[in-house]
Amino acid sequence: MVDEERAETEMGVLRAEGRIFIDRGARTATVVNPEPLGEDELLHPQLMRAAAVFAYWDGHEPFHAGAVLGSSGALCLVGGTGAGKSTMLASLAARGYGVLTDDLAIISEGWTFAGPRCVDVRPWAAEHIRARSARPVRNGFRMRIPLQPVPFRAPVGGWIYLGWSREPELVPVPAEQRLQWLVANRMVTHHAKNPAALLDLAALPAWELRRPRSLEALDSAAELLLDLL
Repeated sequence: MVDEERAETEMGVLRAEGRIFIDRGARTATVVNPEPLGEDELLHPQLMRAAAVFAYWDGHEPFHAGAVLGSSGALCLVGGTGAGKSTMLASLAARGYGVLTDDLAIISEGWTFAGPRCVDVRPWAAEHIRARSARPVRNGFRMRIPLQPVPFRAPVGGWIYLGWSREPELVPVPAEQRLQWLVANRMVTHHAKNPAALLDLAALPAWELRRPRSLEALDSAAELLLDLL
């Protein structure tokens, strides 16, 4: 629930009883949970939920997306929970690409901003990527991989929507589908503060990266993104 002054949001399936109460005027986010939360979990994902609401109130567009730096700006990787965004971003980071943000892309006037310098993946994904610096967080459900420093913002150069198929493939998204998919991945579903800005974002190049649901296909799927980057 989000109105113009206050918001209440859930904390996710692993914290079904928890709530975050957000106050626009006081600029506060109050976490209420049956048991204390560690700093690691507060940093991510709970702080992300509050940041998305404040970004919306401040006139920006928060998307459920990550972003990686390429030669023409940031490519935003879009997908819901379980779509493989974090694993793909961690794989690209291991190849030396700058990951701007994981899970929350806040966009304003064509720019997207850096998030916390970490990406959380499942333990078997961290093992596959050979992330030696990863450490367990969130009661061991995730491994946190540190990210290299990046500029505080970058222009948005395009969109990558993550999907599944039997073979890795990169397919252009038709123009008539781009706005629909973009709106579906907004973090705050209330009316957009600047609808024209959404249209501008939907006009950027967009592809769907389809690949099998297996870590064995991760490397070949990542290779398809390298030319775009």
